[in-house]
Amino acid sequence: MIKLVNFIYQKVKTDSKMALNLTLLELPNLLALLDWLARLIEKDNSTAERVSDIAGKVEQLLADLNRPVALVRAIAVRKEAADLIPEWGQSRFNSERLLIERLLQDGKFQSAYKKAQTLLEKAKAVVSTAYKSADYDLATAHLMLGRVLHWGGQAVSALDLLMESQRLFEILEERGEHMVPLTLTEQADNLTSLGRLDEAVETYDESINRSEKLKDFRQMAISKWNRADALRRQGKYANALASLEEALVIFKSQNEPKSIAGIWHQIGVTHQDAEDYEQAEFAYRRSLEIKTQNNDRAGQASSLTQLGNLYYVNLNRLEEAVTFYRQAVDIYVEIGDLHTEGFVHNNIASALHALKYYDE
Repeated sequence: MIKLVNFIYQKVKTDSKMALNLTLLELPNLLALLDWLARLIEKDNSTAERVSDIAGKVEQLLADLNRPVALVRAIAVRKEAADLIPEWGQSRFNSERLLIERLLQDGKFQSAYKKAQTLLEKAKAVVSTAYKSADYDLATAHLMLGRVLHWGGQAVSALDLLMESQRLFEILEERGEHMVPLTLTEQADNLTSLGRLDEAVETYDESINRSEKLKDFRQMAISKWNRADALRRQGKYANALASLEEALVIFKSQNEPKSIAGIWHQIGVTHQDAEDYEQAEFAYRRSLEIKTQNNDRAGQASSLTQLGNLYYVNLNRLEEAVTFYRQAVDIYVEIGDLHTEGFVHNNIASALHALKYYDE
């Protein structure tokens, strides 16, 4: 099973469809492996690094598969093992990196920022030859803090860190080249946030070209997806839709329903901006359908909210808009996203006020 985990983990970059299918098919065995690893660490603390490494890989394979119980189990085993490792090194670094990713996934930006800042400080304090991947980890630490700052709305500071991450990965040549397209995409994301749209599109294009040369088709699809947002903001709706269609083809071939649903949502946003409301509604409903099939509750709430916005702002169908908003609120309450729930409640109030005005 350990050999299988390593095999699937390596396949994520080159054949994510195979990696996804194998992870789902082997889920019972992966859970059994996690139980075995937990017993192993109890019996022999000297296996902590190996256990942390394998549990961390299982965690990454499960991170986007909507299997929360299995993911929680992998996180627990990885953390328990990492806490038993006495010295700072690759295993402790990777465990901290994964913790930051989970904090970001849960929307806990302040905690993620503190952890990412500490991680970079530790990586800088270590001599580049202190352990095998210390130089690689330094580049990754810059990437992680840059990502956290971007999510926290600090695009300028994030951009500097991501450019430094790219430089450090390029110094590593073959060891780091597969990470360069990712750093470029994240730089472009920040340029988009800053309104530097021409630069953003150029940077996305560079990422796409490098990903294609490395045959990293998943990263290429992500770059095309994100590039579409910059093109949409430029008012280049046809180009944005073409970029989304190209990304959609790749994600369909990779059999990634969460990404497919996300792209349909973005297609809806683009059509809505282009004032093609019929196509926008079709895209939002397609996204909602896929999210419902895969029990993506947060995704369902997002699609319902966007349908509410479409019906309220563009179609003037206020009663139906309120229905969509209320369905979204119920989900946000269920998943504990009270912040977003508050925003949607404001939309309900505005729509009800408008409805009362029209009735009068």
